[in-house]
Amino acid sequence: IICGKVIQDDKMNEVVKYHSQMNEVAFSKFTEQELNLFFMLCQQLKEKGSREIQLSFEQIRELVKYKFTGNDRLVKDLDRTYSKMLGLNIKLENEKEIIRFNIFTDYRISKEKKEITIRTHEYFEFILNSLDTFFTRFELNEFINIRSTYSKNMYRLLKQFRTTGYYKITVEEFRRLLDIPKNYRMSEIDKKVLMHIKKELPNYFKKLEIKKIKKQGKREIQFFEFTFEKEKIKSKKNIVEEITLF
Repeated sequence: IICGKVIQDDKMNEVVKYHSQMNEVAFSKFTEQELNLFFMLCQQLKEKGSREIQLSFEQIRELVKYKFTGNDRLVKDLDRTYSKMLGLNIKLENEKEIIRFNIFTDYRISKEKKEITIRTHEYFEFILNSLDTFFTRFELNEFINIRSTYSKNMYRLLKQFRTTGYYKITVEEFRRLLDIPKNYRMSEIDKKVLMHIKKELPNYFKKLEIKKIKKQGKREIQFFEFTFEKEKIKSKKNIVEEITLF
């Protein structure tokens, strides 16, 4: 867990930032475009409390570099994205209760006005607001430029540990969070998942290496270990101070 105190962000409007608890959510069956739309909404609603916002179709196209020109296609993509958002298994749990919820509410697509209206659920503003500790941040443009959905999801997971340069995950959790088909063998994970990660993510994580760790005394792979050059913290203006790794 990374804990820090945000001082200032020179590119606040271009940064996706959310409570890292959302990294425990598997974005099952989301396409590349749907992931772009979801995290664009996170970026636009960041630090807005539960205030309602409107985004025009033109703004959305620009933010996610949407390549199709027809409004019908965009409306369908927006509708499918929200339908999948409703199915996300987001859970909060403590000693007293378990809560399952959707981050966004009052989602409306106006075909006539060519805009969407959306806001963050008032009970769960903390996911996108007042993020002084335990947060993940990355630039929206970087995320959108990544093509593979596996690479996109690995990118945001690694960004949680950008100041430590180290992330270790069980194979079971890796499969769940990246939505890897259950019938994939390790050879298929190598060719269809890790190959994309190794090709795309070194552009954003210098000296990225992936190590497979076997169960003690066995041939089965138990963990994936990711190491990379940790990001340098600028002393005056940017990002985080007092970082603790537990």
